[in-house]
Amino acid sequence: MESKYEEIFDDIIETIHSDLFLNDPSSTLKVQSDIDIETMLRSNAKLRYIMDDIELSEAYNGLGFSNLIFIFIEIYYFNSLVLKDNNPLNILFIEEPESHLHPQMQLTFYKKLQKVLDDSKNTYIIFSTHSSHLLSISDFSNINYFYRIKDNVSIKSLETFITENQNFEIFLRKYFKLNTADLFFADKAVLYEGSAERILFPAFIEKYDMKNKSNISNQHIALFEVGGRYAHVFYKLLEYLNLKTLVIADIDSINDKTRVTCNIIDDISTSKKRIKTSNGVIKSWFEMIGKDLYVLDLITKSKESFISTNGEKSMKLTTQLPKEPNYHCGRTLEEEMIIKNAIKIVEDINKKITDEKFDNKFKIIKNIIDKSEKIDSKFLIDNAFNIVEKIDKMGFALELIENLDIWDLPEYIEEGLKWLEN
Repeated sequence: MESKYEEIFDDIIETIHSDLFLNDPSSTLKVQSDIDIETMLRSNAKLRYIMDDIELSEAYNGLGFSNLIFIFIEIYYFNSLVLKDNNPLNILFIEEPESHLHPQMQLTFYKKLQKVLDDSKNTYIIFSTHSSHLLSISDFSNINYFYRIKDNVSIKSLETFITENQNFEIFLRKYFKLNTADLFFADKAVLYEGSAERILFPAFIEKYDMKNKSNISNQHIALFEVGGRYAHVFYKLLEYLNLKTLVIADIDSINDKTRVTCNIIDDISTSKKRIKTSNGVIKSWFEMIGKDLYVLDLITKSKESFISTNGEKSMKLTTQLPKEPNYHCGRTLEEEMIIKNAIKIVEDINKKITDEKFDNKFKIIKNIIDKSEKIDSKFLIDNAFNIVEKIDKMGFALELIENLDIWDLPEYIEEGLKWLEN
């Protein structure tokens, strides 16, 4: 390389030597190569992708995959230092590796990372992440939860929580393998029971916002389906995570062991308790598991008894409850929707509504009703339970979504959302 430099710069060096150094033989100039191999490799090496014998530059690949390759190269380099130096403790920090990676790629990254570092027994890995996908496949006991309280940050270890609540550790671990871990990234949470609520509740929130000019839909709320028997399992976890939580449960009224509509007018008039709830969420809330919890007793409880406060945040249970003057409500969300909107439904059935937006909007209900009967709102309310027993609940939920602008929300749903909003 230097001989080549001499050939290129010979004339100019000769001129300088003659004019400035006056041909002094003791002084002269020389051009020397200063190429550093490491710098040359860093600055002059490019990654190429070969697909079907076609070479493509790195710019043609997705940003996520490029980042993934970069991360793995860094990890391999780090791992080589670990194996070489044999230090007793090594810490690897990876900040939000999910950036630009779709969910499946995130899961692949996590699994491959474990394989790469399998030989590094003394390496402690710390992830910071906002990805529920990465969290869902992580060991529950390895999760540390950060949340802000005013100007401070609180850190809670899920390992500590598991140690203190071993009675449902197995269930919790299995459940998080099957469901989203969005709870860890939310500011508030809503627990609901069934598939109808899963479909309807986002729309319920939007409808509530439009009616009340509020902004619940802009808040970070995790909607979490837990089933009728298991919501209470998550109470302690939600308190531990410091989340304000709304729990929505159906009253699930029964007479003895028979499912019935929630009408307690006879209970009140005879002072004899007959109608009770079979819902495990409600019974657990009032510590009545294994005991009878009568609806007549529920309606006499204070509003405060439906709110549980532990620490800074609180939790509220909302359910259908019969009120004056007829002391009748639906045992399920579907039945309560029919009771709440009975007048509109009847007017549509009897073609008394001229507004086109109501035209033929209650098809599922109308297909079940006996047209020979005199259809009025009382008839519909009295028969709402029997109608719900016959309808396709998923079809009913989809019809509600399509026409939710003409339906009114049940009072217990609005009451719960109002509490959650504040």
